[in-house]
Amino acid sequence: TLPADMVADITRRPVTIASISFADKVYDGTKTATVDNAAVQIANQVAGDNLTVLDATATFVDKNAGTWDVTFDSFTLGGTDKDNYELTAQPADVIAQPTITPKPVTLSGISANSRPYNGTTQATFSGAGTVVGKVEGVGDEVTVDASNGTATFADKNAGTGKSVTFDGFALTGTHHANYKISAQPAVDTATITPLPVMVTPDDNQSKTYKAVNPVLTYTCSPTLFDGDSFSGTLSRATTDKAGKYPIGIGTLTAGSNYTINMANKVFTITPKSITASTVTVANIAAQLYTGKAIKPLPKVTDGVTLSNNTDYTLTYSNNTDEGTATITIKGKGNYQDSRTVEFEIAKDKVSVNTDVNTGVNTDVNTGVNTGGNSATQIESVEATSVKLYPNPVHRGDIITIEGVPDGVKHIVIYDFTGRAVATLPVGSQRATSTTLQMQMPTTRGVYLVRVGEELLKVVVE
Repeated sequence: TLPADMVADITRRPVTIASISFADKVYDGTKTATVDNAAVQIANQVAGDNLTVLDATATFVDKNAGTWDVTFDSFTLGGTDKDNYELTAQPADVIAQPTITPKPVTLSGISANSRPYNGTTQATFSGAGTVVGKVEGVGDEVTVDASNGTATFADKNAGTGKSVTFDGFALTGTHHANYKISAQPAVDTATITPLPVMVTPDDNQSKTYKAVNPVLTYTCSPTLFDGDSFSGTLSRATTDKAGKYPIGIGTLTAGSNYTINMANKVFTITPKSITASTVTVANIAAQLYTGKAIKPLPKVTDGVTLSNNTDYTLTYSNNTDEGTATITIKGKGNYQDSRTVEFEIAKDKVSVNTDVNTGVNTDVNTGVNTGGNSATQIESVEATSVKLYPNPVHRGDIITIEGVPDGVKHIVIYDFTGRAVATLPVGSQRATSTTLQMQMPTTRGVYLVRVGEELLKVVVE
């Protein structure tokens, strides 16, 4: 054994904790703090010794998110050389202020609503929303604040299954500061349906038969949104016959963002007046008196020849005796109104002196030789109050007749066989109140022009 004076104790080396820190943590509803062991510094430790500090009880002064003081006690030493040391004192109660960070949460229970097209990308949403991921069992009051929440379609156009994104949602409630939204509600899908619009053709749209088709006009309710417009035109039945025809949608469209509904309106084609300037009635040749009603058929044209009993009807008056007969042409079907035309019925016999024409006295109306007993000489045919010039006249030239009596409605031209070759209305030939201008036939010969009760001879060269 060794002598007593050669035995000694090696006492534990006293150490203290020089510095300590704590890790930040995400809010979990508790005050528990965690020591960052790797950051602990021990004062008076022998270099090279393995010495650590074991976790002790550490507590935040507040459980809520924020930067707080931490209290702790019961620190002990650890490591392979711990028995060579003695922790002489616990560290000061507050040596760091770690942070409790808000806990990330997500939102659910928010869905996008479908809606009609409105020209924007704005969407609406439904649902109060639910906070997903909050700490359970600690009684936290936290809910979704949707007061500034928005929903937005990917684009403005009508379509199904369109993506809708959300923004502006927040948290509210007593403990909302302990949480943060890691993401806005998940993208949803919804439908933008085409907006129905009512197209109402304007009232009283019409045209007259054979007139140019007007562009069909209309109003729309509701009006299209800014930047949108119609293309194409309304339509109706392609017929041009007089009548009423429903107005249809035709090629009218406002694009795929709208559906068009049509109000029931009609387009009217009114009958054309039979008196219109484009409707003409050919002159009716003078008719030979027969003692019976005479009913010549006038030729009525409006670009094409019109048909009796389809486009018009005929009524005759004063058409038996010698004189001026009248035909009333009344529009029918595609035509309306009435007009009158006249023709002459003649039974007078006019003879021509043999020296002038054929060598025999000839009945101008019948072409039959009258034998000369009732012949009227050419000189006696010439009128004294009515003048005709030039005479002779070249074929197809214009002649002038002066001194036409009032009441004369037609000029009748007879050839020298007595056949009426033309009946001309005075109104269309009149140059002045008492003067007419008219074109003579293009065949050479001697003609008689009847002006009222007088006959004038004219020679066409």
